[in-house]
Amino acid sequence: MAANGDVQVNLSDVIRTLDQNAKLWPMLTDISKQVPWTWMDGGTWRHSLMDKDDWKSVLTAAYRKETRMAHGIEGGMVMLGSSTSKMLKNDFSHFIEFIYAIGSLKGVVWSEKAKDHYEKYRPRLKEAA
Repeated sequence: MAANGDVQVNLSDVIRTLDQNAKLWPMLTDISKQVPWTWMDGGTWRHSLMDKDDWKSVLTAAYRKETRMAHGIEGGMVMLGSSTSKMLKNDFSHFIEFIYAIGSLKGVVWSEKAKDHYEKYRPRLKEAA
């Protein structure tokens, strides 16, 4: 407590949980190992697998419907505004469902690790909605 007795309390919506974040990475790993995508590397277009960090950027931008881009410092393009660390808990729940939908459309076979996290997490989806 402050020396003068003043106290300030801030109320805010809950941001995504550590459990939700832990759920995200096995899903991204599954997608990164199974879904080829078209992407640019050094000015050359490729159609191949991308790593899970790249998939996180692609899926977050798609979920947020981001269209803002900037030129990269050394060339290329960078999507702006695509972050999950400040997503609200409810929004992150919908983001997880969005990833499942995209992965299912692309034929992803979810690993046991991704499924285990989902089974632990799924009951909370209804609470967050």
